[in-house]
Amino acid sequence: FVLNLIGKFFGNFMPGMIGGDVARILLLGGQIGSHSRSAASVIMERLTGLVGLAVVATAAAALNPSVLRFWFVSLPIAVAAAACSGLTLVYLHSGCADLSMRLLMRAPYAERLSAKAAAFIAALTRYRGRPRLLLSALGCAVGFHLLACLNVFTAARAIGFEAAFLDVMAVTPVILLLTAIPVSPRGIGWWEWSFGVLFAGAGGTPAQGVAAALILRAVTLVISLLGGLFFLAERRSFQTAGAAPDSSG
Repeated sequence: FVLNLIGKFFGNFMPGMIGGDVARILLLGGQIGSHSRSAASVIMERLTGLVGLAVVATAAAALNPSVLRFWFVSLPIAVAAAACSGLTLVYLHSGCADLSMRLLMRAPYAERLSAKAAAFIAALTRYRGRPRLLLSALGCAVGFHLLACLNVFTAARAIGFEAAFLDVMAVTPVILLLTAIPVSPRGIGWWEWSFGVLFAGAGGTPAQGVAAALILRAVTLVISLLGGLFFLAERRSFQTAGAAPDSSG
């Protein structure tokens, strides 16, 4: 929980999710003595989150097919569902790790990176042998994104926009998918634009979408400042993260 808050704090200064994820990898790697495993855990959290997002979006579209008349809702949902299905099949395939290593070895400076890359790929593919753990992570991701939909729904109600929850449930995953693209630090401008456009899928106006986006940004900013305080308390771990031995190479 603390690492997530610290990640949100660093996300204020870098585009997309880059800054927060790097901070989490470094801190967790310093704590467990393996940056390969910490990177694998953070990336797997992102991957299961993406699949969970596609599951919520697909379920919302099935329960409320009327929103599919908006191409800017239906197209991202279809692309996300297809991409996540392909990603899942590739990951579960037993030759995934070998193919990844063969492709990696063709990259510049591959010999220097091969040991750490092999350790990272081994840590990432280790989840394949733990289906219950994967399903648990996916269940958490689905629950998280349902709460994210509730968060947007509450923000809409706060500005007096009486949106239907199923409509919000359909557009929220699309907003989260779009705003994951690293356009600007903390998605400034991009976040508001996405809400302004996609709130039409829930029956709202651009002004209502931007207003809801600003409310959510304010809440997120306050929460991320807590992460800054936790980082000050954990700065010793952060300072030693770079020097910590990586037991997995």
